[in-house]
Amino acid sequence: MHVASEVSLVPQPGSLAVSIMTAAANRSDTDEAELPPLYEYVDMDAVRSIVTHASGGGGASTRVEFSYADCRVVVDGDGAVTVDPDDESPVDPDDDGSNPKISG
Repeated sequence: MHVASEVSLVPQPGSLAVSIMTAAANRSDTDEAELPPLYEYVDMDAVRSIVTHASGGGGASTRVEFSYADCRVVVDGDGAVTVDPDDESPVDPDDDGSNPKISG
């Protein structure tokens, strides 16, 4: 089975965590039930707050990046979710993935 190098989703309102988990499961060819709990990797309330604030203020260039289930997750200011394999993502080589990055 061929797995795309990137999975992107535009989430429905209120389903950002589900969108992230679905994209990570698709990217890693894993069942969502086998993924670790998302809350162990990132505070979703904080991510939602940042994205909501960015979308209300025209901050489409704002993005939050973090590692989850061997993937690099990017949530853009418009709520779009992109998941790449963690080893192919353009990140700081000294970053252990434990702290989300916010830009914009």
